[in-house]
Amino acid sequence: MLKECKDNLSNIRSVHLISTRTEKTDNSEIIFPSESYIIIPDIKHIIYQAKGIGPMDVIEEWRFGEDKYVHYGDGRITISEVKESYIFTEIIALESAVEPISLEDEEIDELARYSVEAKMPHDLKDIANGYNLVKLYIDKQELLLRKLVLELEPIRYRDKIPETNDQKWAESEYIEYNQAFQIDRPEVTK
Repeated sequence: MLKECKDNLSNIRSVHLISTRTEKTDNSEIIFPSESYIIIPDIKHIIYQAKGIGPMDVIEEWRFGEDKYVHYGDGRITISEVKESYIFTEIIALESAVEPISLEDEEIDELARYSVEAKMPHDLKDIANGYNLVKLYIDKQELLLRKLVLELEPIRYRDKIPETNDQKWAESEYIEYNQAFQIDRPEVTK
């Protein structure tokens, strides 16, 4: 099932997703929501929806190949060059997931989903160097990823339970695939 999902994701042209990155400690929980539009292979627009934006906070990002544009809270838009060219990393996640365990199937938004938990090597190569847990929810009809929950911290080693209560994770819901939308390059400002 993971291979079929990866193969299907390899053939998509665009995706619209909503993500949340969460940081939790003993005393607090901070949530960073965002919405992304991706045109495969190398165009992406991310809109951050955090409250209380300061002048140095990033409120939007665009990627056009190796060009990365960043819109800050003070209105500036800068451009820089990035090395990594592939922007839809979910395929890499599906290729790297090891020791998958099927969980009880779930129904999300009235559609049945396969539910799988796996280990994601921290360095994407060797699980002995540490791993994070990932949960994948795959549409039973189209075999497309509909939800991904990735533990970012703590990094686990072997089967030991981490000693920290600090946690960070990212959750993404894949709203639409293969829809037509346009992403325009912003103008760089100072």
